[in-house]
Amino acid sequence: MGLLGHEFLKAKRLELGLSLRELDARCGVSYKQIKDIEDGKAMPGVDTLFRLCNGLGISIYDYLNAIGVKPPKKRGKKVAVQGFEPRTLRI
Repeated sequence: MGLLGHEFLKAKRLELGLSLRELDARCGVSYKQIKDIEDGKAMPGVDTLFRLCNGLGISIYDYLNAIGVKPPKKRGKKVAVQGFEPRTLRI
């Protein structure tokens, strides 16, 4: 089992030697919101999660893999993801 999402984000930020304000400047997510996410008090929306990953220099796939989420199985050329609504996904 991987880390929890907020643990991974904080560990990655610290690994890169970034302060909350430096990550804020890189990705445009307020340092207060980043702190709340890292402390487990808030969950990032999909847009925020993508921005955080971009600011940390990782892909969303790296993030999902680190927290133990398996990618959906491919069927032909399409990817089957049941019950996924992009604006409501919370990780």
